[in-house]
Amino acid sequence: MTSQSLFIDGRVGRLMKLENNELSRYEFEIWFEYTRQAMMEVREGSMVAVQNFASTDREIKLSVLEITSLKPVHYALGDDPQGYPGFVMEAARNASHDWTAQENVSDEDTTVIRCTAIPTNLELVLPGGEGPRLDTESNIPMIGSEARLLHHTVIRDVVNRGIDPNQESVGVAGTWVRDERVEVLLRVEELMKVHFGIFGFTGVGKSNLVSTMIANVFPQIHNSKVVLFDLMGEYGTLLIDRLNALDNARVVCLGDRSIPQYVFNYISQSHRGRSARESARRLVDFFLLPKALVPYRTRLEPAFEQLLNDRKLRVLSDVSDAHVNDVCDGNSNRNPWRRRSGRGKPTEDISAIVSAVFGRYYRANPPLTPRLAGSLRQNLEQALAEEGNTQYQEDFRPAVDFLHEVEEADQEELRRSITTDDLLEILDDDEPSLIVVISHDPHELRRFSKRLGDQAYERRRMNGNIEPLVSFIFDEADEFIPRESPGSYGDSKEIAETLARRGRKFGLGLGLATQRIRHLDTSIMGQPHTYLVSKLPRKTDREGVAEAFGMSDEMLRQTFTFQAGNWLLISHDATGLQAVPVPIQAANANDRIIEYLNSFGQHNGTE
Repeated sequence: MTSQSLFIDGRVGRLMKLENNELSRYEFEIWFEYTRQAMMEVREGSMVAVQNFASTDREIKLSVLEITSLKPVHYALGDDPQGYPGFVMEAARNASHDWTAQENVSDEDTTVIRCTAIPTNLELVLPGGEGPRLDTESNIPMIGSEARLLHHTVIRDVVNRGIDPNQESVGVAGTWVRDERVEVLLRVEELMKVHFGIFGFTGVGKSNLVSTMIANVFPQIHNSKVVLFDLMGEYGTLLIDRLNALDNARVVCLGDRSIPQYVFNYISQSHRGRSARESARRLVDFFLLPKALVPYRTRLEPAFEQLLNDRKLRVLSDVSDAHVNDVCDGNSNRNPWRRRSGRGKPTEDISAIVSAVFGRYYRANPPLTPRLAGSLRQNLEQALAEEGNTQYQEDFRPAVDFLHEVEEADQEELRRSITTDDLLEILDDDEPSLIVVISHDPHELRRFSKRLGDQAYERRRMNGNIEPLVSFIFDEADEFIPRESPGSYGDSKEIAETLARRGRKFGLGLGLATQRIRHLDTSIMGQPHTYLVSKLPRKTDREGVAEAFGMSDEMLRQTFTFQAGNWLLISHDATGLQAVPVPIQAANANDRIIEYLNSFGQHNGTE
C-alpha cells in the first residue's frame, strides 16, 4: 500500500453527523457534492477515510467507514414534496435540469448526495516519513472533516486484513461488488467448522451460491467433505463436475422411488436392454435444470452417463457390503453393549451371547451373505430365548432386525446399494468427498439426516477425531429446522442443533440455505458465524437475520439494490473485517458447469 494509491482523486465528501447505534456502535451521515459522475463513484459498499481524534502532529489517523446507503437530494423539493402544486411542479422541473446539467462539476448548492455509513473499526495511519498502514481504530471521526473515497487497492487490504494465504486455507468468496479487481477472501476452516448461513429471496441464486461454495471454496482444504441434503433435486446438475471429479463422490437415493424406475433398474442390472445413455437422459430430465443450463440438456447426458458408469449413484441400504463383524459394530446403534449402557449397567452376559453366536467368525470376518445372515439370526434368537438371556432381547433387537434385512436381500439390491456405514467411512478417510442425498419423501430425508448425523457425531466423539472437516448442508433449511417441529421435523431439527452447538469440537459443521427465514428455529439460526445475505423483501425476514447475527437493519439496507449473484458477506471470524458487511459478486455456477460440459465433450469426443 503506497501513499500514491490511497484515494480516488477529486472525490471528497464531508462528515456531517454521528449517532450512537447499539449494534454497529455508530452511524454516520456523509455528504458529497452532487454530479452525475459522483453518482457512479459513490455507491453502497464504497469506503471512505475520515480524520479522527487520535491524530497528532506526527501522524494522521483516518477512520475507515463503509457506505451502506445513499440518495441524491434536491433541497428545492426535499424528501417529501408538499405545498402549492404550481410551486412544487416548477421546483421539480428545475430539479430535473439540475440532475442532468451537472455532469462533472457541481455548480448548484441545492443538490447533494447524502450517504449513511458504518464503522469498519479500522483506521488508516499516515505517519510522517513512513508508508501508510492499517490499524485498529483508536478514536472516533471528527464531525465536519473531509471524507475521501478509498482506492480499490486500499479496500482490498481492508476487507482481507489479517488473512494470510500462505499460512491458512483461504478461498475466494467473490469479488467486491464495486470493483472486480478486489477479491474477497474467506478462511475456509472457520467457514466450515463454525457454520454458515445463506439467506435470500427466490431468484437471487441461493442454490447457485451453494454450488459455488462447494466447488470453489471448500476444496481449498485438501480433504474437505460435504454432505448436502437436497430436498428439491437441484444439485445433481449444479455439482455434476465435482461429482465426476471426486472418487469419493456419491448421489445417495433414499429408496427406489427417489430416481426414475428405468434408472433404478439399470443400476441394479435387473433388466437387460437398459442402456447407460438412456438412463443418463432420464436423469437429466429428473434433476431440476437452471434456465441457463436448459440449452445444454443434451450435453449433460454424457456427464451423467459417466456418473452412472462410475457407480456413484447408489440407493441407500444397510445390507450391502456388510460383514459379520458389522452386526454388533461398536460405532452403530446395533451395538448391544452401548444400548445396555443407556438403560443400565453393561453385563458380561452380553459378551457371552455375542461370543457364542459370532465368535467363530471374528478373525475371518466374512461377507454377510443372505444365507449366512439367516443362519446367524436363528442362532441369535435361540440364544436370546434361553433362560436368563430373555432380558437382553431389546438390546439385540437392532442386530436381529439387521440380520433379517440382509437375509431378505437379493443380489440386485446388493449391486445398487450403499450403506450408512459406507458413508461414515467416506466421511472419515483422508480424501475429499461430496455426498448429495435425495429422496422422494421429505420425511425420510429428515429422518436420515438425523441417523447419519448422529452416527457421524458419535463416531467422532467416541474416537476423539476432529478431522477431516465435514459440512452438513441443509438446502431449504426451513423444511429441516422449523420453529414448530412435529414428527420427522423433530429428527432433523435435533441433529441440526447438535451440529450447531457441539459439532465444531469434532470437525462437524452446519450450513443453512433458505428464503423463508421467519420459519427457521431462531436458536439454531443464531449459531452460524458467517452469513451471506441477498435481497429479502419481507421485513420479518430481514429482522430475523439482523436479530440472529446481531447486525443493524442499516447494514442490510444495501441489499435492496442487489442483483442476482450479489451477496452481503458478514462474518465474526472467516473474513478480514469482523462483523462488518462486505458486498460481493459471487462466481456464477452456471458458467462453471457450462465450461465443464464444453471441456467434457472435447475430452470424450462428443459434441
